[in-house]
Amino acid sequence: MENAYVGMVAGILILLASMASVELGLSVALIEIAFGVVAGNFLGLHTTPWLDFLASFASIVLTFLAGAEVDVTLMREKLKESVVIGGITTSTLSNSCCAKVASASGNSSGRTTASGGSCPRGTARRPSTCSMIRS
Repeated sequence: MENAYVGMVAGILILLASMASVELGLSVALIEIAFGVVAGNFLGLHTTPWLDFLASFASIVLTFLAGAEVDVTLMREKLKESVVIGGITTSTLSNSCCAKVASASGNSSGRTTASGGSCPRGTARRPSTCSMIRS
């Protein structure tokens, strides 16, 4: 019964979000996210395994569609700008991930092992064992 309730409420909210986006002239994704927040916090909807699968599949399809929309000729024309934006994004994400690993391991010195454990000061002699992570 729980699955039927979740499906019914989600279907109704999706339909209402579609109608509201047409009337308000807003993106349907924004309205669906807002309705999802309301449904989760006020209507008591909880995620189910089939809904998790559907969300995972939809995110893969959305990523594919975003990649399919890329204009290859424009990217070739603006190669320098594309590489700069990609490099900044990649370096920012990798730096934040490294900082998160260092802080999650409770390591204030910034020295971590490949498995995320901290290295005592003075023991990071071999680069294969311990490495410095600068946050």
